[in-house]
Amino acid sequence: VRVAQYLSLIIGLIMEEEIPSALFMLRQIPKTSLRQTAPQITYGKFVFAAIVRLTMGYFFLINMFLVVVQAKAVLDIFYDVIALQFLQQLDDICFTLAKMDVFGKRLKKATTRKCFSVEFPKLPFARRKKLSLFVKALYLINIVTLLIGMALINVKQDSGTYYCASISVYLGDHIWEEAVVYNNNSTIIGERMNLIFSYFNGEYIINGTTKYGRPIYVEQNKYNSEPFIDKVPAQIRYCASEQAWVFIHPNIRKSSSTDYNEECPWLLKSSETTEFNLLEVGGDWKIWTGTVSNGADFQVFCNECYGEVDCNYHGQCVDKRCQCDSTNSEFEGELEGYFGSSCHFKKPCLQMQGDMNDTWRIAWVDIAERKPFFSYDRPVYVYESGWKNLTIPEGDII
Repeated sequence: VRVAQYLSLIIGLIMEEEIPSALFMLRQIPKTSLRQTAPQITYGKFVFAAIVRLTMGYFFLINMFLVVVQAKAVLDIFYDVIALQFLQQLDDICFTLAKMDVFGKRLKKATTRKCFSVEFPKLPFARRKKLSLFVKALYLINIVTLLIGMALINVKQDSGTYYCASISVYLGDHIWEEAVVYNNNSTIIGERMNLIFSYFNGEYIINGTTKYGRPIYVEQNKYNSEPFIDKVPAQIRYCASEQAWVFIHPNIRKSSSTDYNEECPWLLKSSETTEFNLLEVGGDWKIWTGTVSNGADFQVFCNECYGEVDCNYHGQCVDKRCQCDSTNSEFEGELEGYFGSSCHFKKPCLQMQGDMNDTWRIAWVDIAERKPFFSYDRPVYVYESGWKNLTIPEGDII
């Protein structure tokens, strides 16, 4: 695709004819020559018409550039460039048809005026040479500008600049019984384990891109949304061999057989797609729970904000992340404010009491700042007392 993008920019610049035509007229027809040959045309109108053609030419180049940088398939690139070229030549086609009396006598008369077929005397060689060098330099500037612009955008695409940097993923309640799990040394761990997919819910952030510029999302710690230190995180990435987006974990395989060698050991897989943006992937997802099943529950949301509305007007959008409003309550046992990636949850109460008179208090990250402890973007409560006839160790967590 990228080779086609660069080629299409070069081809499009060669096909563009408004800029060279306008410059050619300005070069070949000086003011004195125009007055002598076609006195009914003022030089100001002539220059204005040439500038309009130049503007149309640069609009074509800008539109072509925007179309090419957003293209996702080779054929789409060339079809779009050809379509733009057709639109640019539409005025020339209409002019030719008008000369053929297709649009009536009035337009035929206007398009067959003598000034359209008059010949102008050649300029001196020295002046023509200077103007010729100027046109060549302008072509060089145009092509260099287009290619450098394309290269800069490619670099940003490879770094994930244009994708959502942080997403929240929800995998539903699927369970794979007796999953094949390996440790970091690729040796199988004792007995098979039950794999509960919802364990992998939470925040994923971009950590690199694939060979063709699609982002790789990596699972984060459930408590503070920081990278794992000891554990191996799951990934969501595009798999070329499957032509789909996949959810994988390096330590989980579909089989323990020594002959098993799958290039892309997916646990969830989207429908076949060439989409670069995970948030725009549609269709059903497949899931592996010992067998392949369709209709997997896979939800993904972008955690970035672009204004207070994305924070539900309960916080400020700072560096594309919501900073939720938080104030101390005058009532003991309450927290004021909101939490969540979009400030969509009210702050939790500080203490809860169960049906058996059991009491639970909220866990704190920093009690001085009244900052609660969260896991999976939910508050954590610690057992305090109650629950007669039951012995629960102090500090147990719910």
